[in-house]
Amino acid sequence: MAYEIILDKNRYGINDDIVVKTKLTNQGEDTLTYVSGSSSCPKHAVVNIVHVETNKRLEIKPYGPCTADLGKSKLKPGQTVEDTDIYITKVYGKSIQELAPLGKYDIEVALPPEDIRSTENNHSVPIEQRQSVKTQIVLVR
Repeated sequence: MAYEIILDKNRYGINDDIVVKTKLTNQGEDTLTYVSGSSSCPKHAVVNIVHVETNKRLEIKPYGPCTADLGKSKLKPGQTVEDTDIYITKVYGKSIQELAPLGKYDIEVALPPEDIRSTENNHSVPIEQRQSVKTQIVLVR
């Protein structure tokens, strides 16, 4: 897999939206199957933006409405898929969103897992976690 993470800058202010564009290319010889979100809101990449010190994750900007059906897609050898995700500088606190902590954040991108299974307490667990790549940004005042 070849991953490309495209950002318009690497330093963001506390009120900025963070636009993350991703390109994933299958450089292997086998077709890869992956969970690609729902039919109304397809996703080709898993993106997490995590504060280096606290492990708090930035929230994705609300969009939708999205249906609950999970779709699967195939990425053939040589094929490229692209996504654009927008994140806000907020994290979930105890029960509400709060301002994200300042500092360094890792942006981690991976092809979604091949499948997802549910546990007894209805949590989703990925089957065959994929390799990921990272880059870093800084959130400043």
